Amino acid sequence: MGVRLKSLSFRTLLIVLSVCQILIAVGTIGYISYSVGQKSVDDVAEQLCAELSNGIRRHLRSYLGTASAINEMNIQMLHHGFINIGDTNRMAHYFWDLGQAHRNYGAMGFADSLGNSIGANIQEDYIFMTRNGIYRRYRPDKDGYPSRRVLVEKQTFDPRKRIWYKQAAEAGRPIMTDIRVSVASPRMNTSLASPYYDGSNKLLGVVNTGMPLSLISDFLRGLEIGRSGKVFIVDSSGLVIASSANEMPFIIADRASLDIRRLSLSQSSDPLLTAAASFLEGIHTNLKEIKEERRFIIDASGRRLFFNIAPYSNNEGINWLIGIVVPEADFTGRISSMNRVAVVLIIFALILSSAGAVMIANWVVKPILELNASARALARGEWEKALTVRRWDEVGELTGAFNSMATQLKQNIGKLTDEVYERTQAEKELRFAKEELEEMNDTLEQRVEDRTKELRKSEEQLRAFALRLAEAEENERKRLSQELHDEVGQQLSVLGINLSLILSQTADELPETVRSRIADSIALVGQTTEMTRNVMANLRPPVLDDYGLSAALKWYSEMYSQRTGIAVKIEAEAISPRPSSMIENALFRIAQEALTNVAKHARATRVTVSMRLDGPTLRLEIADDGIGFDPLLQRADNKWGLINIVERADAIGGILRVQASPGSGTRVVVEVGL
Repeated sequence: MGVRLKSLSFRTLLIVLSVCQILIAVGTIGYISYSVGQKSVDDVAEQLCAELSNGIRRHLRSYLGTASAINEMNIQMLHHGFINIGDTNRMAHYFWDLGQAHRNYGAMGFADSLGNSIGANIQEDYIFMTRNGIYRRYRPDKDGYPSRRVLVEKQTFDPRKRIWYKQAAEAGRPIMTDIRVSVASPRMNTSLASPYYDGSNKLLGVVNTGMPLSLISDFLRGLEIGRSGKVFIVDSSGLVIASSANEMPFIIADRASLDIRRLSLSQSSDPLLTAAASFLEGIHTNLKEIKEERRFIIDASGRRLFFNIAPYSNNEGINWLIGIVVPEADFTGRISSMNRVAVVLIIFALILSSAGAVMIANWVVKPILELNASARALARGEWEKALTVRRWDEVGELTGAFNSMATQLKQNIGKLTDEVYERTQAEKELRFAKEELEEMNDTLEQRVEDRTKELRKSEEQLRAFALRLAEAEENERKRLSQELHDEVGQQLSVLGINLSLILSQTADELPETVRSRIADSIALVGQTTEMTRNVMANLRPPVLDDYGLSAALKWYSEMYSQRTGIAVKIEAEAISPRPSSMIENALFRIAQEALTNVAKHARATRVTVSMRLDGPTLRLEIADDGIGFDPLLQRADNKWGLINIVERADAIGGILRVQASPGSGTRVVVEVGL
């Protein structure tokens, strides 16, 4: 960028700088205006969502609360004897009049504990009764009493087996029943069922008020939600209860077989609802986790959507979620129009400013161009050509200074020619000396390179020796462990068996002191056997060969914690495929050495051993919360066994880092490539 600016003419640069200043000023103002507009849009959207959410809550409280008040009133009517299931006509007429007063509700009725029921459904225009296991629907007469016209009759019908009766009886309190779909209507319903008890808390029946959920959808469709916003209500399973979208909240796959499936939010045909469903699935696997109202901005296929989600619950067991989705474009239409006008004005201002910048640049730059032409002539050796001073400003002063400079330059040119000749001779002598120095430097670099190769070869030999030494040590450990197992372990086992046989077969013949001695010997043999097993495990843990480094670290940490009382936390993942036995042996011994050092010197209470695979690199880390140390002071006397750990890491081509300071614990990190 700097090279491009230098290649521009002064006139062009002056014009560009002038236009850039205008661009920066206009762009800054435009950005501030856009930001303020965007903030205003966000505030308006947030306020709209909050007001809509509160309004929906109030409507739900009113709708559901009225159902609760209806049930409570019916219970009081039963309790005081104003209605009696024995007086069927009067009770049916009561429920019919009650439905006329509350036409937004469905079936209202009462079922007693003997299987009898009476009620009415004002929306579907029928009165129902159940007597002696027979359920009948009657068309009401003009006064609201059951007529002789039977619409539906069912034999062996028991209202106590209905879901609303069973759920209320089991809950022992008013409860909102499960949502169900009526195929005949078709529509989706729920109901508020309240148990009715006598003075001794004996269940006498259940009062029920049905609530068509389509009325909630009608209410939602009547809300003003921008131009194209949508609102929905779902349960904790993500199934739609009501929405402002033009669709049914359920799917009737087969009306004949009553194959009815409730619509999930993700199955909606409305793109705003499916975008909200996809976003909710991304942030919550369980919608029950949403405990408070939250607001988000969703990017759906390049569109920004304002999304508000709020929980709604009541004492009757409702746990619903109210969602509001509004496209940002519903609020930004006027702002976009103003932005287009602003862009046109900016372009017009740029054209005017560019024309003005060209005129000013020509006035400013013309004398400078003349000065530049004279300077070029002076460079060609045309000393006699002088500039005419036409202006008395800074440019005129510059022209006069240029004429004076040309005169002085002509006088000094002769002196400079002599100095150049002398300097040329000195540069030749310096060049000869430089060539000799470069030759000596090449010889020295070759010697350094040869020495470096020798040191690298020695280092490789030492690493190979350390590797063979580690292999020899592991083989010797394995041999000693095998001998202890095959010889000492078996002999101890035989000795324990023999002593046990002697004690059992001669228990009555031997004196008490002898039997006590034999028992002590058996116990001593057992302790010796256990100590031999521990020695074998320390020499060569079988779990390392059988199950790998991760299992071996967990096994050793448990023994270590039992022996030292220091808590060890293992964060070791199984490595697949397993590293070579050489790498596993070396890393296990490094961890063993580091934990031993912690027990001896660190005064720690907790150690963390972690192992993970980071790409092609296996990383082992041992960190404690002990007193720490100064690595520079402790490395010389190997107090912390650092030399042993370094040698084992070098043997497998690993990198060792020790991070420690007094009072801050110690961290040993080994990284080895697989």
